[in-house]
Amino acid sequence: MKKRTLGTILFTVLTSSHVMAYECSYKTKNERPTIPNGLTSNIEQMTTARTEVIQYVELESARYNCIHNEHIKQHVSKRIHNVADNFNVELRRFKKLLGS
Repeated sequence: MKKRTLGTILFTVLTSSHVMAYECSYKTKNERPTIPNGLTSNIEQMTTARTEVIQYVELESARYNCIHNEHIKQHVSKRIHNVADNFNVELRRFKKLLGS
């Protein structure tokens, strides 16, 4: 796995032009990905989760960019960060278990 953090990916996605061009569908919440336990998962599960988290962040970021209500924007932003933070916690646990 690359050492690139989801924080960097999150920033890139939020500021990328392809997200800005995404069709506004802010009324539809995207399903949160399931984050596996880093102490009991395998590399395939973590890789799949990483892909799902990145996709979720991209979709929710596009949704964020369509919202004009600041209260709702804050809520969506917290959801995005919560998913990314939870994945990062489990990824650190996984890497620690592997000794990386």
